[in-house]
Amino acid sequence: MPMKNLFFILFIALISSIRLFSQSQTIPNSYIISGLTDTSKLQSIKNSIENADFEKYRAKTKSVFLEFRDNFTLELIPAEKLAQSETSLNISNYSDILPPDYIYPLFKIDNSGILVTMYKAKVTKIKVNNSSK
Repeated sequence: MPMKNLFFILFIALISSIRLFSQSQTIPNSYIISGLTDTSKLQSIKNSIENADFEKYRAKTKSVFLEFRDNFTLELIPAEKLAQSETSLNISNYSDILPPDYIYPLFKIDNSGILVTMYKAKVTKIKVNNSSK
């Protein structure tokens, strides 16, 4: 990606699909996958999602839509709606409040099923005054 662009993608984190490394896991069937054209990959995508921690992106009362470079969208069902059927879910762990300039990351599932999270970073130009007196 050229340096001219205002944004560039930083590799921030790998979220392992191995339960040992995951502090929390996505609640099974608490999301909707849309836009997936190759349905033969659906089960492996579900496995990767459920072994990763998408709970940190879930909102209390609103659906959250997360984009994947694999050309599909993951909709996280709101915690309040899930709590109706998932009795062990503590909705006080969720919020709808985000910083005004927050941008959700872009996700990718690699060939081994590991979820890669990519964040966009804003590049700010700093003007330097080189005049000497």
